[in-house]
Amino acid sequence: MLLRLHGYRPLVFVGLLLAFSVAHADLRVTGSSTILPVVKRATVEFSLMTGIRVHVSGGGSGHGVKSVGNGSAHIGMVSRALHPDEARHLVATPIGLDGVAVFVHERNAIQELKRDQVAGIYSGRIGHWRDLGPGTIDGRVERVGKLHGRSTRELFDGFFGLSGREYPPGTHLIGANVAGILYVSIDPMAVGYVSAGSLTHAIRQGAPIRPLPIDGVEPTERNMVNGRYPYVRPLNLVTRGAPQGEARRFIDWMKGEAGQHAVRVDGFQPVANR
Repeated sequence: MLLRLHGYRPLVFVGLLLAFSVAHADLRVTGSSTILPVVKRATVEFSLMTGIRVHVSGGGSGHGVKSVGNGSAHIGMVSRALHPDEARHLVATPIGLDGVAVFVHERNAIQELKRDQVAGIYSGRIGHWRDLGPGTIDGRVERVGKLHGRSTRELFDGFFGLSGREYPPGTHLIGANVAGILYVSIDPMAVGYVSAGSLTHAIRQGAPIRPLPIDGVEPTERNMVNGRYPYVRPLNLVTRGAPQGEARRFIDWMKGEAGQHAVRVDGFQPVANR
């Protein structure tokens, strides 16, 4: 059958093809909202070069692990190391390195936090900015945290001794990093924690926020790579068993030049830097 394209502009037609291909994707990739923008960026060129259609969705690292485990996805995006029970049947391939960063609005006067102060804020011991000393902003601390099931929360809670505890009432719980960045961007009283790479990317785009050094150490690329900033994690693509077929082609692509470029564009550290 001859398909007539009279009146269609090329980019519109490409968009229609991509929309149609979602339901018939050769690869299904799901999971971490931290890794999501990187993979979406890389799949555009990957699909054009290979003809392999990729459908990418979020939902968090836990969702990525579960989806690969039950066979509803070929690849899971997991922004943490696998737990021992997960590693018995799943294989993680790192594509980048990221940190967990605490951040505030650029109008907030606080310049840094100690580890125990971060724990105090999210345990409820510290509820007002003036509790952190003279020269701070006058107002109540508006906490922004991650929902359960998000690897950023799991890691943050572990780093700061909060595992198994609920945050104080009134904490604003978000899923995707962009939601937390947006909240803090419009509220000078807010403090949040997100992916350091996502934070760097948002600041490059003009978001009025800044990261806070913890115990005097900033979440910079150098400090994460050399180990001075301890709150780091791998960005993994996870498969059930060793990656095979099209999943292996995509993972190899992500480890190659094009994929690693996407990692760096979104503010993360390529695996080659480790």
